[in-house]
Amino acid sequence: MLPFPNRATLSVTDLYNYDETLFDNLKLPDDFDTDENRDTLINEILMRSKDFEALYPDADFMKTQIKFWSEARFFVWKKVYTLSTLEYNPIENYDRMEESSETGQNATERTGEAVSARAGSNSQDQSERRAESSSEAGSESNETKKAGYNTEGLQTQSGQSGSSSAQRAATTENTTTGSGTTTETATGRTNENENSNHNVLRTSRIHGNIGVTTPAQMLRGDLEIYPDLNLIHRIVEDFVTSFCIMVY
Repeated sequence: MLPFPNRATLSVTDLYNYDETLFDNLKLPDDFDTDENRDTLINEILMRSKDFEALYPDADFMKTQIKFWSEARFFVWKKVYTLSTLEYNPIENYDRMEESSETGQNATERTGEAVSARAGSNSQDQSERRAESSSEAGSESNETKKAGYNTEGLQTQSGQSGSSSAQRAATTENTTTGSGTTTETATGRTNENENSNHNVLRTSRIHGNIGVTTPAQMLRGDLEIYPDLNLIHRIVEDFVTSFCIMVY
């Protein structure tokens, strides 16, 4: 049954006035789908289609068809929105990005061993020998001589003679013997392991104008594509074309 039986035709505005949830199933790109953008879009659709008859004058059916219709065009709308949000310089026509990465691992191992030894021996022999000897010899004699009245020379009357000898010997001997051995050993060991990883990311960008077109031409071309990047305008025109009988 028509929501407005006294009217021969119904517009999208009439259907929306009858059911304000008419566009609740309209699917939009996530980043674009805000309350403000949705309200603006609905208002633009109602204003653009108010002079045309709705293709489906049934609000429930229209609501269902809007859901399927938006899902079918969602991919294109998402691409348009992505392009419209790109940041670029309109007077540059050359932009190259380069990226390179380098990944590696360094491993260092050092092992060392030091051994030092010192050995020594000393010996000492000392011998001392001392010998002393002495001898002593002597003789002693006593003789008494007398001369008689009838002799011319002296005659031995009595006498005593003797000899003596003495000998003394001493020997001293000292012997000292000593020996010693000294041994010293020192051992040192060093182990060092070093591991390191490196990841180097290099990026570069070369951009500018290579002189193929003038800045004025590039600006003019940039302005010409703006209407195609206006997502609201694109959705409105798609809707009117799909859901309105465009006959005044």
